[in-house]
Amino acid sequence: MKNFRNKINPLWDFSQNGYIWKIFFADKDILCGETRDINSKKNYIFSINTNTGIPYLKNFEFEHGNFWNTIQDAGDSIMIIGKYTEPGIPDIREIILIDATEGKTLWENKDLSYFFMNNGSIYGYEYKNDIIIYYKLCIKTGEIIKVFSEPENRYVTDLKYETEKLEVKKNNYLFPVSFNTISENHSEKIKAKIYNKYISGKHPEYIHTDDYFICNSYTQPQNADTGYQNKIFIFNSHTGNKLYEDTLNQYTKYYIQDNFFLRNYQLYYFKEKTNIISIRL
Repeated sequence: MKNFRNKINPLWDFSQNGYIWKIFFADKDILCGETRDINSKKNYIFSINTNTGIPYLKNFEFEHGNFWNTIQDAGDSIMIIGKYTEPGIPDIREIILIDATEGKTLWENKDLSYFFMNNGSIYGYEYKNDIIIYYKLCIKTGEIIKVFSEPENRYVTDLKYETEKLEVKKNNYLFPVSFNTISENHSEKIKAKIYNKYISGKHPEYIHTDDYFICNSYTQPQNADTGYQNKIFIFNSHTGNKLYEDTLNQYTKYYIQDNFFLRNYQLYYFKEKTNIISIRL
């Protein structure tokens, strides 16, 4: 059992223009993503050192903040960007690689769409005569290494699935689950201290580790006909003592899923759709 602090403090708190839209990890210690400003129709890219919260890129306007660009993936210290073909249509074309810390364009392919990356290669695809064709490209140069035949398509899709599964396992990801799935092995003491005292609302979620119990809660403010206040809590799993509390959303009309997660024993959560806050556990 750890020698617990009586209180936990955030490691860092990051925000930039716009609302958080997507996040990825470009490396073990690089968090990157994009925010969008709906009013100005701008897209802003960021990348952060996960140990310090110091940004490498902040409010970075790739191609002048083109609203129809979007990050599709990240890894090996790069970000992969694609372009929506039409507003409102989720069809993304082109593969553009940029350096995750400098924002410099490394290479681009205007003919293919991005599928996934694996072991130093990028996998892309295109449709020809209603048939999907997969390609393997060199991550450093963008050169096409292999064109897959139709019988090999299953191999490519299976490789994508295995790559995603390995990524979750390798980085010790833990995502919140519904309280409906809570295990029966929690003691009555912990239940009384945590569940009955702090947790309310119809759809709370939690992450449980050996030493910490992390959960959110929804409460309806007094004299409010609609809407909820959404909070996050961290407890000592052994004693039930509360170590941390913050408000995720001061007011929300809806239950919001997956607004916190663990990666390599570091907690990340989203506050008011504008801030990413991290805590080292």
